[in-house]
Amino acid sequence: MDYNLKIESMLIHPTKCGCRNDKNKNKMKNMNTTYEQILEDAVSRADELTSYWIKEVNNFIEETMRNKAQPPIKGELTLGKTRWRGIKIIIKNGGTERYVIIEQRGVPIGMYMYD
Repeated sequence: MDYNLKIESMLIHPTKCGCRNDKNKNKMKNMNTTYEQILEDAVSRADELTSYWIKEVNNFIEETMRNKAQPPIKGELTLGKTRWRGIKIIIKNGGTERYVIIEQRGVPIGMYMYD
């Protein structure tokens, strides 16, 4: 459906003269830009929060693997090093529960809850 066409048709006077009400047309254009601006602001804020949470969770995971794992991981964090130590990362992100648990051979060594 072409929403612009629908908005244009709403701006025609109810009389049969076929003329357009320029005042209403300008108001509708201003409202569209306001809604677009609000939407863009909301999306940018959501992106900022998402990138913040990703950084926080990554810092938590790195800190836990370097300080609490036995033996601690030194150097680059790789999949092979985490598998050799029996480390598992459990991420629950849904509903009211949002957390990250790091386990080493079934024993929790770190938990990060965020909301």
